[in-house]
Amino acid sequence: MISSLSFNETVERIKNWSNGEQTRLVFCCTLNEIMEAEENVEFGKLLKAGDLLTPDGMPLVWWLRWNGKKAQRVYGPEILQKFIILNLKFKNRMVFVGDEKNRDFFEKYGDYIVMPMRQRFEKGDYDVLVKSIGKVSGGKVIWLGLGARKQIEVASELKRRKIGGVVVTVGAAFDFISGNKKQAPRWIRQAGGEWLFRLIMEPKRLGQRYFKIISWLLRRICGRKLQLIY
Repeated sequence: MISSLSFNETVERIKNWSNGEQTRLVFCCTLNEIMEAEENVEFGKLLKAGDLLTPDGMPLVWWLRWNGKKAQRVYGPEILQKFIILNLKFKNRMVFVGDEKNRDFFEKYGDYIVMPMRQRFEKGDYDVLVKSIGKVSGGKVIWLGLGARKQIEVASELKRRKIGGVVVTVGAAFDFISGNKKQAPRWIRQAGGEWLFRLIMEPKRLGQRYFKIISWLLRRICGRKLQLIY
């Protein structure tokens, strides 16, 4: 079920869960994840197994509201920025998993684990990742900046291996916060135009994805049918 918690409530939930022995999964979802979950049964099961699914993108927020649901945007990069502000408390408890280019920036705030950027992790990759995360003692928050579907799969495997703490999937947040990728101005994000801004900035990478999402959404708008996780 897509969460109706506010931004501050979501942050508090993550903070509280970080102290538990049980591994909790927080997925910051856009329409892309919802579409993937509807089209791929196995991925849908992984997504539904998340402990907290936040409405990360404004198009998803609008759809939820149109269907009578209480929703506000709970944006992955802003959640991560909030925890960076809380750095004095979480400095030794945050783990970042991403690619090499963001390492220098995030090492100031916790452990940074560089992982291969192949489409799927192999068993050996998971063994290395789990061992590295295990070096962080006590409660922890693990941030995955690995891309939409892949990071959901990695988070699910980490939970299966019972690493403890909270795993949060935040997509391109690492690139935005480190400055390695230009982020849409706040007013554009608030107006719901971030997807268009990103498309203009990266047409080759995102063009096909957004065309697929828009086509998929229009078909459902015509019938007002979208199998969201209610």
